[in-house]
Amino acid sequence: MMQRTLIPLLSLTLVLLVACQPNNSDNTNTTADSINDSLDLPDREYNIRATIFEIDQNNSYASYYADELFLEDSAVVIGRNTNEGEFTAVGTTRAVRGELALDLTADPPIVLGGDFAVNLVSLRTNQPHRDDMIRRHWLESELYPVARFTITEPPEISADYIAGEPTTFILKGELTVRDQVVPAEFVTEATLQDDILTGEGIATLEMTDFGFEPPSLSRVVTVENEFRLGIRIRAEAQE
Repeated sequence: MMQRTLIPLLSLTLVLLVACQPNNSDNTNTTADSINDSLDLPDREYNIRATIFEIDQNNSYASYYADELFLEDSAVVIGRNTNEGEFTAVGTTRAVRGELALDLTADPPIVLGGDFAVNLVSLRTNQPHRDDMIRRHWLESELYPVARFTITEPPEISADYIAGEPTTFILKGELTVRDQVVPAEFVTEATLQDDILTGEGIATLEMTDFGFEPPSLSRVVTVENEFRLGIRIRAEAQE
């Protein structure tokens, strides 16, 4: 897919930049009500030993983290006071659906597979103007509303695994955003306590891998191409 430039969007970008200065507001206010029918999951068949853990949508969320650098002349160009320096934009949504299949008869347990879907339209930062630009132009989530992650190989669980205590592993799979399929590795820490699985993972990716350039405006702001994608889940075993 041809990468899009930001030149036709400079006037809109200027509006965004005015709103991009950080504040201390809560970015986790998107609820599970944002989930729609597009968050369907593949109908997979696992062996008889599989226990399916389904994500609790009210206690799980996905986030992105993008580093911004506001330049010395930003206040002059924008025409109002801005904070010069480095900041991290954080966008979050609770519109997450997913399931994991585990073989609990093994020691340590084996992750047999799993799928996740995230509603990108519902991502929210502390600035509505930034969110609108992301939906309409950069991430284009109005056209590509769902991101998907599929586990492609079982992670290696340490032989020192102890039930009820956190364990760290690499979750490898394929991430689909804007119809672009990219390999992704989530550094993950998870805890399995009885029928409850909790965990969080983070992957480092690049915007250009998904067909769009990072936002940039001369003398005002640049955004790093590299960004982080994180997910925190609580999942319950299904009968």
